[in-house]
Amino acid sequence: MRFSTGLARGAWLVVVLVAISCAEPPHKEMDQAQGAIDAARAAGAEQYAAAEFTAATKALTQSNEAVTARDYRLALNYALESREQAQNAARTAADTRAKLRGDVERSIAEVISCSAMETPPVPTGLSPSGRRRARFNHDSPNSRVPRMPCGRVSMIRINSAE
Repeated sequence: MRFSTGLARGAWLVVVLVAISCAEPPHKEMDQAQGAIDAARAAGAEQYAAAEFTAATKALTQSNEAVTARDYRLALNYALESREQAQNAARTAADTRAKLRGDVERSIAEVISCSAMETPPVPTGLSPSGRRRARFNHDSPNSRVPRMPCGRVSMIRINSAE
């Protein structure tokens, strides 16, 4: 009998502690998630890591909805998920921007080295209308058509990479 009374008191204590721990909205975690989303936005995650950024904002919205429904445990889970997704989005955006910056710098260096090899073209013939026109030949030293590897300059799309 004494054992069952102690067990009942222990069970009530656990119920009370769980109720107390979930009695308030997880403001701290939600603020951390919002801060992580703001940092991800500043890192360019909306453009470079759109899927992860959207998941982070959606999880924070769900966290706010769970607080409205007074389901604080679910709100805490969504807030933690939102913070993690936002941090991943910021990391992905920074990595993508660094890669793009490196690609752009390599392309610019290649274009500069190719343009340093060029000399002005020498016109070598007349068009059928009698006007002069320039002919470009890879074998001519004065040709403006670059030789390899300069012809391999890859075109990349640059949106707002700094």
